[in-house]
Amino acid sequence: MRDELGPNEAPQLEAEFGRGFGRRNLFSMVRFAEDFPEFEIVQSLIAQLGWTHFLHIIDLLFYHRGLRRLVVIDLKLGKFMPADLGQMEFYLRWLKMHETRLGEEEPIGLILCAGKSDERVEVFELESRGIRIAEYLTELPPRELLQRKLHTAVQLARQRLGEDVEPVEKPTSAKGSSRRKKA
Repeated sequence: MRDELGPNEAPQLEAEFGRGFGRRNLFSMVRFAEDFPEFEIVQSLIAQLGWTHFLHIIDLLFYHRGLRRLVVIDLKLGKFMPADLGQMEFYLRWLKMHETRLGEEEPIGLILCAGKSDERVEVFELESRGIRIAEYLTELPPRELLQRKLHTAVQLARQRLGEDVEPVEKPTSAKGSSRRKKA
């Protein structure tokens, strides 16, 4: 169905029905129709939630009691792109303006993607913006690599808490690495 959308549909629909029928929205509508093909289910869901909940159906919003703030999690199917950051900033600003209550901290965001370049992410200086970017695994790594990464994560957490720990070694890829024996 998506392949049937040509370059002329969006301008024609916007001319006839007004804003909201741009090419990107049309693809979202087609995806929605493919995901929810039964009219009765769609009618029931829209009556309870409204259309805007379905525009970004894979985005998640939580409230963290301990942090006293909203937490947005944006799931991406592909690698991190700079546009993902702009979308997250928009979400956070909107939530700050319309949903944050008295006594709550500003919302924070997590972009989960299938891949990211640490150098690219570093350029954005996200620490002060309340946004983090993380990768999810599409397949389980070798056990040794997983153990090293877990050990490194624990050491880093202890360092942040001010505990005495041995220096953290940067994890290396499983390819070509050899396991060191402790003396």
